[in-house]
Amino acid sequence: MDLARLSRSFGTLFSFYRKFFNLISFMKKSSLFFLVLCTGLIAVSAEPKFKKITLDDMFRSEGVGIGDFNKDGKNDVVVGDYWYAAPDWTRREIRKPRKETRGGYTEAFAVYSDDYNRDGWVDVMVIPFHGKSAKWYENPKNKGEGHWKEHEAFKGTGNETRLYLDLFGDGKKVFLMGVEGKIAWVPVPEVSKVNELWPHNLIGDEPKPAHKFAHGLGASDVNDDGLLDVTWGGGWWAQPKAKSDRSGKWTYHAKQIVKDGVADMYHLDADGDGLNDVLCSSAHGTGIYWCKQKEDG
Repeated sequence: MDLARLSRSFGTLFSFYRKFFNLISFMKKSSLFFLVLCTGLIAVSAEPKFKKITLDDMFRSEGVGIGDFNKDGKNDVVVGDYWYAAPDWTRREIRKPRKETRGGYTEAFAVYSDDYNRDGWVDVMVIPFHGKSAKWYENPKNKGEGHWKEHEAFKGTGNETRLYLDLFGDGKKVFLMGVEGKIAWVPVPEVSKVNELWPHNLIGDEPKPAHKFAHGLGASDVNDDGLLDVTWGGGWWAQPKAKSDRSGKWTYHAKQIVKDGVADMYHLDADGDGLNDVLCSSAHGTGIYWCKQKEDG
């Protein structure tokens, strides 16, 4: 083979390999681009999209709740005086509504829904302006458009945070707030007594956190014993280990958690040290902040 032909052969072979490696490089870049594109599309598609739906253009309540009140399989919305039926949000009265021109505060500072009389229909608990009685309204079971039957549950509500939660980890929710000047928990009574005044159980008799205008209340496992304790800005109550002691006064720890009045108190391990810290916001000022728990509680 002469040198000219050999040179042409090597040139052809070199050209082939160059094109081959260019193709491989293009495929790698294309694959990377495709991967980035797909990742971007997934990220974009994963972003939640929100649509504003106006149920009412009037101020009706400080509190709001949800529940399927007409048993159509859709969650409705309740604000105390009214409930709004999904999906078209038709407004229906629960009780005599306040005047729309009244202004100021309402008589529905917290609203919770549950089947309190265990008849299979979701009822409504309304906790009104501070210091007044909590009342629950019995679901009329789709019978007409009249007002729901009203029942007084417990008197003298206090602290502007009113909680309804599974405090003892037994699947049964209880109310937690100030009741008649003391921090207390209130269970839903057995069916035969649900129409009577509900008994409340003392947690602490310290007057300040139970005052009707007090701010801030929460529940978390402060001392890492597997039980939910109760907190407010000036300290916390340790849940007793014995079930029989739940209805008595809980041990109080006067630890200043936060100096200013706060709204609801939420608990999480903010700094990853294994201790529950407090996340809260100012009640009447500005700011959201977290309070670090120290080793001594």
